[in-house]
Amino acid sequence: MTADKNKEISLIEYNHLNLPIKVHFVTEDESGKYIEYRYDALGTKVLKRVKDENQTSYHETYYAGGYIYEKQITAETASLKFIQQPSGYAEPNGNGEFVYTYQYKDHTSTMLSAGLGNIRLSYSDIDGNGVIDPTTEIKEAKDYYAFGLEHSVPSKQVIGTKHPYGYNGKEENNELGLEWLDFEARNYDATLGRWMNIDPLAEAMPDQSPYNYAFNNPVFWIDPDGRMPEEGDAGGGSDGGSSYSGQTTYSMRTITPDNKEIHTIETTSTQSFEETSEDGKNKNYCRLYYHHNY
Repeated sequence: MTADKNKEISLIEYNHLNLPIKVHFVTEDESGKYIEYRYDALGTKVLKRVKDENQTSYHETYYAGGYIYEKQITAETASLKFIQQPSGYAEPNGNGEFVYTYQYKDHTSTMLSAGLGNIRLSYSDIDGNGVIDPTTEIKEAKDYYAFGLEHSVPSKQVIGTKHPYGYNGKEENNELGLEWLDFEARNYDATLGRWMNIDPLAEAMPDQSPYNYAFNNPVFWIDPDGRMPEEGDAGGGSDGGSSYSGQTTYSMRTITPDNKEIHTIETTSTQSFEETSEDGKNKNYCRLYYHHNY
């Protein structure tokens, strides 16, 4: 996608990895309203710069692994905003210490994508008494439609600083009305249930649209990073609470460079999944699935 008149996006520029580097918005004058991104050589986002038409300078976010820094409009240097953790995040309190916020995530994760999941509840023991007060220490609660659009609840409130992460644990890019979710390999619009750019592994799935999310079945499938859907835990299992045997079956779908499927292997081990030619070099593209036996 190079433009979106519904969101007043006049132009989207991309780099050689098909990642957006600048999103231009329609403005009444020549002030230049836009969102700009920078990446490292592997495509990992390291900078987001937002400029509104009424601003004289920028609002910048810097990404250094789990360390997130922000530079406000009037500030000369960036300051640490929070540190992302698998079970929540830590914010500096201004006194040289950190306040930890815990997050409850639902079942939409797999063994290969541990740590992911929709963020449903954020809470913190603000007064340090060992008990969570639901009226003052539940910082944020979120609910989602199946494709990731967040429920709009008039009574919902945010205590403290809003943490811009939600569906599948991904960053919400809501600045200037963009409303994209950053899945690392590409961006997702939960309102449409569609990706904004082509799947980097689209050749391995010739029977699927390169823009659909989770094979159009987000209840059964998830997409951890925008590259390839994986089976989630929606069918039950150890987290779902229904007759889970504990055994995992792996299957490998082998596809030739001309998109012809050769065969599918099923086993309980992942070590046999390497398709090679006679000279010992990798020959065909292999895609790994797995599912639980219930």
